[in-house]
Amino acid sequence: MGSWLVSVHWLLNNLLGICICIACVSHVRLPNIKICSLLLVCLFVYDIFWVFFSKRFFGANVMVSVATQKASNPVLRVAESLCLPGLQLIKEKLELSVKLVFPRNLLGGIVPG
Repeated sequence: MGSWLVSVHWLLNNLLGICICIACVSHVRLPNIKICSLLLVCLFVYDIFWVFFSKRFFGANVMVSVATQKASNPVLRVAESLCLPGLQLIKEKLELSVKLVFPRNLLGGIVPG
């Protein structure tokens, strides 16, 4: 994880995301289909609220605000405040592993278009 925070390489990002998914799936045990269905319906309603109705309560669409804000690396901010050495190694922008990322030019060839 430390090497991912420093390098923010796409391969480490994908590996971390897959490991988090496997850990979550292996630890969650739902007893029956009714509870699974209820959980999915509640998550669906929760998502609909934040996408379509959060503007009425908070004055701005929370999903759009969060998705479009500039990401900063909290590890860099803590290192700066503590005056820790090696600040040049820490990336300023933090891409969290919430999606699998593949570069357009994976095999080193010319990217069309």
